[in-house]
Amino acid sequence: MLLTCILFVRNVFGLVVLVSMGLGLTVAGWRAPPFWIGELYALIAATTCLNAITSVRVLFFVTESSVGGVTNASDAMTMQNM
Repeated sequence: MLLTCILFVRNVFGLVVLVSMGLGLTVAGWRAPPFWIGELYALIAATTCLNAITSVRVLFFVTESSVGGVTNASDAMTMQNM
């Protein structure tokens, strides 16, 4: 997560969220009982799977979205341009 922050994140909100999540997960890994570490792992895995399912449209249909007159590229479009 720290490497991601250094290489890709360019706004304060992203840095704050990723650094705090990374520190929180590190502390949980060291201090939490094994049962709760397994539960946290299952929660993160389920959340990641659900996000992947709901984002299939974005992955296969590289599009832009317009919110309030401002056009934003999807993550897939940004990767394609890079």
